[in-house]
Amino acid sequence: MIELLAPAKVNLCLRVFGKTDSGLHNLDSIVVFCQFGDKIRMRLAEKDSVAISGPFAPMLAATKSGDNLVSTARDAFRDNVRNNGGKCGPVAIHLEKHIPVGAGLGGGSADAAAVLRGLNKLATTPLPHETLFAIA
Repeated sequence: MIELLAPAKVNLCLRVFGKTDSGLHNLDSIVVFCQFGDKIRMRLAEKDSVAISGPFAPMLAATKSGDNLVSTARDAFRDNVRNNGGKCGPVAIHLEKHIPVGAGLGGGSADAAAVLRGLNKLATTPLPHETLFAIA
């Protein structure tokens, strides 16, 4: 079993300017990561599962399990491993949701990043950090 903190982030300042060729906005930001955040527990399992608990779980419970960044990160990691000839079996993920959904504290992104880090720890052949960044 692996346990990880997915820390909340606070933007101390944020400047939005111009757009990239892909239509996304350019950003300048100074952020601080908190000691407070969501908790992710994961382990190898017989089949994939995502369980959500915690004070802000009801806000995510209304979405389908495939519609959250935890599942998306798991699937992207697995696809990358398999596309490179590796194996990545089923995993049980438990998200304890403490960061309010939609509050601008980066909860979903932090959860996805923690899942990628955790899967890399569980992997028989870990991916290089550059590959994890590309998946993210």
